[in-house]
Amino acid sequence: MKKVYFVNIVDPRNIGDLACNPGRLPSIVDRLRWNGFEAVVTDFRDPSIVKNADAVVFGGGGMLHPSVDKLMTEIAAAVPSACWGIGFNYHNEHTWEQRQWAPFLKALRGPIGIRDRWALKQFDLPEPDAHWVPCPSCLRVEITGAKIVADHDPSDWAARPLVLSHWQHQIKCPYKHPAPRTATNDAYSSSFEELLILLAHSRFVVTNTFHGAYWSLLLDKLTLLPFATGFSQRHRTILEMGASVYNWGDRLPLKSGGVFLNDCQDRNMYFCEELLLPWLKTL
Repeated sequence: MKKVYFVNIVDPRNIGDLACNPGRLPSIVDRLRWNGFEAVVTDFRDPSIVKNADAVVFGGGGMLHPSVDKLMTEIAAAVPSACWGIGFNYHNEHTWEQRQWAPFLKALRGPIGIRDRWALKQFDLPEPDAHWVPCPSCLRVEITGAKIVADHDPSDWAARPLVLSHWQHQIKCPYKHPAPRTATNDAYSSSFEELLILLAHSRFVVTNTFHGAYWSLLLDKLTLLPFATGFSQRHRTILEMGASVYNWGDRLPLKSGGVFLNDCQDRNMYFCEELLLPWLKTL
C-alpha cells in the first residue's frame, strides 16, 4: 500500500492537537485502506516523512505561519502534498497581513482545505482553487455522541457555565454565582471524551482556545470569547462560526451558538471523497 502521511504540529499536552488529525479517524483510515492507501500519523518535523511518504496531508493549527513555512515548502517540493483543515494560531495581531508563507501554498500539488474561511480571501485563493474545510475533529464519533447528550439533557440550562482555558493561558473568571466549572485543554489532566462531557452539560462556555470554542459551537452552546484575555485576529474564525466577544460584567447575550455540526461534517466528507481520494489515485 502507498503511505499517506497525515502531519500536524503535535503538542502532547494539547487535546486539540491530538484530536484534529484526520489520519486518526477510523472512518477515514478505512476509506483510505479500501482505496489502497495506508494512513500514517506523525508530527510535521518527523525526518522520515520525505524518505517514506508517497503523499503528505498537512493539517491542524499553527501550520500557516512564517516560522514553519520553510520546512513545509521543502516537504511539499519533495513529496506530493495537500492540506486538510490547515489553520492559523496567531496571538500577535500585527503578523496577519504578512504573506511570507505563500511559497508553501504554491508548492502544494493536491487540494487545499483551509479551516479559516476568511483566509481564502486573505491569500487570494478563491474556490475552487482552495476550500473552506473546518477542523476534521467534527467527524469524531465522540462529538456526535456529545451532541445527542447536549440536545436531550433536561438540566442543560440549569447547569453551571464552563470556563475552558488554554493550559498555558489561564482565564481569570470573576463569576461567583453560579460558580462555574473550570477546565483546560491539557491532555495530561483530562481526556477528549471528558472535556466533551463537560461541554455537553454546560449552560454556556467561556473559552480562549480554538478547539474549545469550535467544539462548543458544534454542540450548539452559547460560546463566549473573553475580551479581557486579549483578543487577537486568531479569533476571527471562531467569530465567523458564531461565537461572541464578551467583557466581564456585560449582560449575557441571549442567543445560541452556531448550529453547524452537519455542515462541518458534510464539508469534510466532501473534501475526502470528492477531492482528496481522487487526487491520491492519480499518484
